Amino acid sequence: MPNKYTRFLPFEKYRVVTTLSEEEIIERLKIITRTISKIQFSTRKAAILRSNYDYNGEISGKNFEIWRNINYRNSFIPIITGTVGSKLDKTEIHVSMKLSLLAKIVLIIVLSIACVIFLIGFTFYPFGFKVFIPVFAIILSYLVIFLAFKLEARISKKDLNTIFKAETETNTL
Repeated sequence: MPNKYTRFLPFEKYRVVTTLSEEEIIERLKIITRTISKIQFSTRKAAILRSNYDYNGEISGKNFEIWRNINYRNSFIPIITGTVGSKLDKTEIHVSMKLSLLAKIVLIIVLSIACVIFLIGFTFYPFGFKVFIPVFAIILSYLVIFLAFKLEARISKKDLNTIFKAETETNTL
């Protein structure tokens, strides 16, 4: 049973069941994925990376790590990892979506600075309005990151369910 609090995190984990074979799933992923070993953030390469492929990433064996190929900037785009496996006459794809390492590092730094500013301010001005400005910054940062991630995750989930011809989808977090 999924934890009720994990829906508030920029992370998703679920399982897709389909009647397609493992080979068909891998082939479908290869058709939509441009092979790139890591996310590239430079603006010069951004124009090169825009292509007819829907996703960028790597597929090796029954595992994959992909991310959407977008024409705009979104540092909070989910990194999608998955494993394809057979179970009886069905195929299961275990999928997880998470923030990139760079986004996690930036998030930790921004939130740490805001927390330190709040603690320093609260020490000197315990009940002033200015003390809560960092709290508002923390809340706003969280909302921007969470909403940007969830929006992109919803789009990717819909795409993958269409590609996999999903019969059922189960949250496993």
